[in-house]
Amino acid sequence: MNKPAAETGQTTAPALLVEGDTCWRLVHAERAAVLIDAADFFGALRSSLLAAERSIFILGWELNSRTSLRGESQPADGAPLELGKLLKWLLRRKRNLEIRILLWDHSVFYAVNRELFPRRIFGWRKSRRVDVELDSHLPLAASHHEKVIVVDDKVAYCGGIDLTLRRWDTREHRPVEPRRCDPKNKPYVPVHDVQMVVDGEAAEALAQRARERWQHATGNAVGAMPARGDRWPSGVEPDFEHVRVGIIRTLPALDQHDADVREVERSTVAAIGRAEKLIYIENQYITSKAAAEALLTRLRANRALEVIILTSREQGGWLEAGVMGVGRQQFMALFDEPHLRRRIHFLYPFARGAPGDDEYEAANKTEDGTFSIKVHAKVLIVDDTFLRIGSSNLNNRSMGFDTECDLGVEASTAEHRDAVGGVRNRLIAEHWGVAPAAVETALAAGQPVLEALGAVAETRSASGADVGTGRATGAEAQRRWRTRFAGALRGAKRERAVIRRGVAPLVREDPVEGGVVQLLGDPERIVTAERFVQEVVGLQRGRPRLKWGLTLAAAVALVLGVALLVNYLPSEAAGFTERVSAGIVALRASPWRVPLVLAAFVLGSVVSFPILVLIGATVVALGPVLGFICAAVGSMLAASATFAIGRAIGRRPLRRWLGRRAQLLERQLEGRGIVTVALIRKVPIAPFTIINMLIGASGLPFREFIAGTAIGMLPGIAVFALVGDLAVEVWQNPTPLNITLIGAAVVLWIGVVLGLQRLMNRYAKR
Repeated sequence: MNKPAAETGQTTAPALLVEGDTCWRLVHAERAAVLIDAADFFGALRSSLLAAERSIFILGWELNSRTSLRGESQPADGAPLELGKLLKWLLRRKRNLEIRILLWDHSVFYAVNRELFPRRIFGWRKSRRVDVELDSHLPLAASHHEKVIVVDDKVAYCGGIDLTLRRWDTREHRPVEPRRCDPKNKPYVPVHDVQMVVDGEAAEALAQRARERWQHATGNAVGAMPARGDRWPSGVEPDFEHVRVGIIRTLPALDQHDADVREVERSTVAAIGRAEKLIYIENQYITSKAAAEALLTRLRANRALEVIILTSREQGGWLEAGVMGVGRQQFMALFDEPHLRRRIHFLYPFARGAPGDDEYEAANKTEDGTFSIKVHAKVLIVDDTFLRIGSSNLNNRSMGFDTECDLGVEASTAEHRDAVGGVRNRLIAEHWGVAPAAVETALAAGQPVLEALGAVAETRSASGADVGTGRATGAEAQRRWRTRFAGALRGAKRERAVIRRGVAPLVREDPVEGGVVQLLGDPERIVTAERFVQEVVGLQRGRPRLKWGLTLAAAVALVLGVALLVNYLPSEAAGFTERVSAGIVALRASPWRVPLVLAAFVLGSVVSFPILVLIGATVVALGPVLGFICAAVGSMLAASATFAIGRAIGRRPLRRWLGRRAQLLERQLEGRGIVTVALIRKVPIAPFTIINMLIGASGLPFREFIAGTAIGMLPGIAVFALVGDLAVEVWQNPTPLNITLIGAAVVLWIGVVLGLQRLMNRYAKR
C-alpha cells in the first residue's frame, strides 16, 4: 500500500487531465484493457456484441459489412464472423436490440476503396431497429474520424481500428499470414494498431458521447438504454482496475464565431511538458506543429529525456506523400541539432521471414528483404505516468480540424504506473522482437534507450530463439490454408522459417514546402476562403474586404502565367498545344456536335459531373455563339432531368440518403419562388445534381424552378462564353493584346456574377 504524498514528504503535481481543458470528462472505469492489434480487438468486440441486448452504437471513419471479426482462434458458437451477417443475426434473435451506425460522409477521393451503399448493409427493407447515417455536418474537407463502439452502455471500445477491410493482423505480423487477406483473397501488408476497452462509468460517458455525435449529425435525439448484466469481453484480462479515464476530444468549429474543442492538442502539449525520461509514440502520421514545438521545448529543458517515435516507412499514395510525407520531413528536420538528434529517434517496424506468394512479395517486399509493417496506431505514453490511445493522429488535422475521440489514463497509484509501463513494454517488445521482461530490464539499465534495446534484440537474435513461426497452428488449419493459398507456404523448411521483427531508422530527407496541397490536406483549423487566397498569392495577412480583389489578382496571374508558359514551350509541348487546338477544331466541324454536347449535359448531371466543367468544355469546343446556346440549353436540360428524378423519388427517401445535407437545403428552399432558386444558383450550397433533385422533391412548380435556374445561370454562361473563346485564342496566339482581353473578360465575369447576386439579395430582402 502506498503512503499518501503528505506522509512521504512528496509534493503532488497538478493533475494533467482536467475536465474542460485537457479532457471532456474524467470518469471511473471498473476495468480497462489495451488490445494490441486487430485480432485481439475483433475477437473481444465480437464477444461483447454477442452479449448485447438493448443497443449497439458504432461511430466510425469507415465501416465495411464484409469485415471478418476474427480473433486468434476459430470460435465454436455458431454465430457468423462477418460483421454485416453478425449484426443481422443478432437482430433476428434479440427483439429489443437497436443498432445505430454513424459514418463519415466521405470525400470522393475515398469512394473507390469503400462500400458504395453503407445504408444498404441490412438490405433495402431494413428493420426499424436499425439506422445507418452519414455524418456530413462538418467543415469542408474535414472528416468524422473517431472510432467508438458502445454495447448496452456497459462496455465501450475506443482507439484507432476501424471496422473495415485490411485491418486484421496478429501481434506476430508474419510476412506471410494466409488469414491476412481481404474478401477477394488478396493478401496485404502486416498492420499494427491499438484499441482500448473500458466499462463502468467510462462506458456510460462514451455512450453519451455517441448520442451527442448522433444528434449533432442527424438532428435526432436518442435516449439512454440501460441494460443489466456484464458485457466485458470473455478472455480479456484488464490492465487497469478502478482507474480514472479521461475522454479527450477534437471538435472543429462549424462557425467562425464558435471555438474549436482542442482537448487532444492540449493534452498532448501538457503530457510532453511533464516528461522526465521517455516519451513513446506510435502514430500513422507525424506532422503536428503543436507537438513538434512541445517536444523541442521539453528536450531542450530536460537533457535526460529521450523520445521514440514509431511510424510507417511508406506513405500511402501520391496525395498522402505530398501532404503527410512532406509534413513528416518538416517535423523531423526541426530536431537536426546534434544534441537533439541523439535523443529523439524516428523509427519504422519491419518483419523478415518466410517467403510466400510471388505477386505479394513483388508488391510489398523491399530491396533489403524485409516487409514494412504499416503503423495505424495512435498511442502516446509518457514515462509510466500517462497513457493515451484513440483515433487522433499526431498531425495538424487531428488537433483541431477532424472529429476525434481518445481515452487517457493518468497513473495515480503504483499499480497504475506499473500498468502504464507494462503496456509500453509490450508494445516495444512486439516491435523489437523480444520479451516484455527484457524490455523492462533494458529500460532500467540506465543506458541510452536505443542502445539498451538494441543490445537486448541482438542477444535474442544470437540465441536463435524464435520470435514467431510462419506455420499454421493445427494440421486441419494448415491443410485448409495450403489449399486456399497454393504456393504461399512452400515446403516444411519454409513453413518453419524463423520470423524476425525489428525496427530501423527513418531516412530524413531535406524538407520541402508543401504549399496549398499541404494547407488543404493537413490544416490545423478550418481553411477560410480568405486564408486560401492569401496562401495562393503569397500574402500572410489580409483584410476581408480584399477577398475578391485577391481572388481576381490570383485569377489574372494564373491566366498570364499559362499564356507566357505556352509562348515559351519547347517543341514537344508545342506539338501538344497544336494537337489540342486541332481537337477543338475537329469537334467544331462535326455534324453531331450539338446532340453529343446536349447528351453529355444530361448524362453528366445524372452522375453528378461538375456542371461548370461541362460549360467550359462546350464553350471552348464550339465557340462563343454556338457554345453559349448549347451550354444554356444543355444546362436547362440537365437541371430538368435531375429535377424530374427528385420529383419521382420524393422527399423522404432523399432525406434518408442525404441526411443533414437535405435538411440544410430544405431550409434554403423554405421561401420557394423564382428568386430563391436563382440565389441558390449564384451561391450553391451543394452540388448541382443534389440541389435539382431536392427542389424537385420539395414540390416547387417546374416553371418557377426553370425560370429561377435561367436567371441564375444564363448571365454567367454568357460571360463564360466570351472568356472561353478568348482562352482558345490565347492558347493558340498568346499576344499581349489577347492576354489583356482575357484579363478584362475575367473582371467582367466576376462583376456580372457579383452584381446579379447583389441585386437578387436586395430584391429578396424586399
